[in-house]
Amino acid sequence: VDMREAGAGRQYNLAQDRLRVWLGIHWLMLLHSLPLIPVIFALEWLYAAVSTLSLTDNGKYYLFCAILPWVYHHVFHTAFFLLVVLQKRLVVGKLGPGATPRIGEPGGQWEAFRYWLHERCVMSPEYDDTLGPWIGTEVLTVAYRMLGSKMGRRVQSDFVTVVEHECLSVGDFVMFGSEVSVLGATSDRSSRGSVRMCPMSNVLDHCCVLPGVTVGEKAVLGTATIAAEGMYLPPDSVFTGNVRGKPMLLRLNASDATPAKEKDVEIAVLRYLDSPVRWHSFNAALCVVVWLVQPIPYLLWVVAALYATMGSDWLDILVTFPLVYLALQPFDVLLHIVLKWLIIGRYKEGNFPFFGSYHFRWMVMMSLTGTTGHIMDLCVGTPFAAYFYRAMGAKVGHECVLFGLGLEFDLLTMGDRVAVHDGVDTTNHTVEKMVIKNAPTYLGDYTSVCSHSMAMPGSVLCEGAVLLEHSQVLKGDTVPDGQVWAGMPAEAIPTTR
Repeated sequence: VDMREAGAGRQYNLAQDRLRVWLGIHWLMLLHSLPLIPVIFALEWLYAAVSTLSLTDNGKYYLFCAILPWVYHHVFHTAFFLLVVLQKRLVVGKLGPGATPRIGEPGGQWEAFRYWLHERCVMSPEYDDTLGPWIGTEVLTVAYRMLGSKMGRRVQSDFVTVVEHECLSVGDFVMFGSEVSVLGATSDRSSRGSVRMCPMSNVLDHCCVLPGVTVGEKAVLGTATIAAEGMYLPPDSVFTGNVRGKPMLLRLNASDATPAKEKDVEIAVLRYLDSPVRWHSFNAALCVVVWLVQPIPYLLWVVAALYATMGSDWLDILVTFPLVYLALQPFDVLLHIVLKWLIIGRYKEGNFPFFGSYHFRWMVMMSLTGTTGHIMDLCVGTPFAAYFYRAMGAKVGHECVLFGLGLEFDLLTMGDRVAVHDGVDTTNHTVEKMVIKNAPTYLGDYTSVCSHSMAMPGSVLCEGAVLLEHSQVLKGDTVPDGQVWAGMPAEAIPTTR
């Protein structure tokens, strides 16, 4: 039986590869190109509208160029998302819970192809650029509903990676952190299971939720937690990490242990949630910020192109354009630094409710961070990264190598010769029950935080400490001098030196 299945698998994979190469890839290329058509029509309309203004020819030209980035960015990404929704409804169909055809069974080829087709779209950079900026707004919730997910009222969602949208059911007032993955399909793709988030549950940053999971009311999946397949997380519980493929229970009846001051902040959040005026005004203001901020990188392209086209021939333009664009990048970073001090000032330790003044300013800074990625990607690991951290308020020692991600820089302190590897999260906040909790993080001299690890807010790594890859130091934990820690949650491991 195994040999027959293996042979069928080889034939199945060959047929599937041919289907994807000769049909799927060409279809996806068309899908990614079609949004340019409405962009062209929108730019023609814009040009016609600008031409009617009582300005000089140069004035009309520069006004058209100034508006162009916003028209291109928003029209292209809106059209792309609508095409993905249209493909989902007309071609792919529903990817809901239940058994799926296996290798060699009728419908198996089409099942694999339609899943792959939708997966390629929702995993594409264009899809990420379309929905990613709208984190924390009702726009993201509406988008997931359009793709087939059941979304409750006033869900606070960061960008969630999910392919099997019909498998995801989200209750009222649920909160998702960043880089959350929801998997509806089992590992062998033989079936799909529902994933249910009960009202007021929390799934924090970097979590992975597997098929058949139910997160109970007010339950919290802590940062970097894996919810094992078919698992039920009781109401008002807190889980974290990944120990042999399952999360570790931290406590039950967590609300009973919440300090009185934190409860007051949580009550304030509930009042804000019950206020239609505050809810809708907050969403509207944040949407305006996202709409204005996200096309800024395109504006730099336009400015560089305008300057380059002043050249006398095509060779001048070809040489000048990339140089001018590169020269403009530091001004984008400088603007980011200036706006941080104007909008936030200094990040402070404490608890801050959602939908308040701090939450709005914090979200604005997160949106601005997405516009400086181009130049900062080039600067990671160089002294310029340390200069940027210091300019943003962090205390950084001498000869540090920084590849990580930061946001609340004023709460981050690093000693001399600290190494922060790629994919490391050194932000100084957690978000629980729609409350932003800021706490300082300290990395002592000669410490190393290896790839894709996290030193949580309130943690301390003493001199010479090492946190190995894919590990997490919990809030309030201290790694003693010279020790090596690993795991989720991290703990000391024996070493020989």
